[in-house]
Parts: sequence; C-alpha cells; structure tokens
Amino acid sequence: MELKYSCSERIKEAMALRGVKASDICKATGITPYNMSRYISGAYSPKRNGIWLIAKYLSVNPVWLMGYDCPMETSESGVIGKRKELVGLIDSMTNDEIDKTIKFIKEYIVKK
Repeated sequence: MELKYSCSERIKEAMALRGVKASDICKATGITPYNMSRYISGAYSPKRNGIWLIAKYLSVNPVWLMGYDCPMETSESGVIGKRKELVGLIDSMTNDEIDKTIKFIKEYIVKK
C-alpha cells in the first residue's frame, strides 16, 4: 500500500461526501475545534486515536483516511451508510406506506 494523499485531503473529501462540518465532528468525537482545524488545514496530522474517531464518525476506512491507496469504505461503513439511507427513506414514508411495506416483507419472508 502506498501513501497517495494527505490526511487533510481525505478528511475534507469525506466531510464533503457526508455533508458534515468540522464542528459536527468535534461535537461527536470530543476533538477540539483547534485541533480539527489543524487537521483539515494539513498543519498537523491526527494521531492514531484521532484518526480512529474521525474515521468512525465519517464511516470511512481509517487506513484510507490516513492517505493510503485502499477502499474508502469498510464493510462496516458500507452497512452504516445503507442503514442511514434506509432510515432516511422510512422517515419520508407515511404510516400507511410503512405498514404496507412491513406487510409485504412479512409475506415475502414467510413464502421463502
């Protein structure tokens, strides 16, 4: 594996893809705004724990976040992303649509 990108580039890319701000990461992880600013600017790279916290929050592979040429998503982050999509879909449905969907799923599983 080869280091191709800086950690700051990867943090910015993941934040843009996830639609989050540095303050969101700080609130969720306990990383200070000062340190987060330094990570994003590239003035300083996070240590192992900081990488892990940021990667977990952004649902990305920590090795990818460090700048290595590897998949962005881990199998766990892929599941988390799908779970968030599903929750968003359910939130947009009416109660009647949810009930019909649950009924369909139950019938489908029983028939299998």
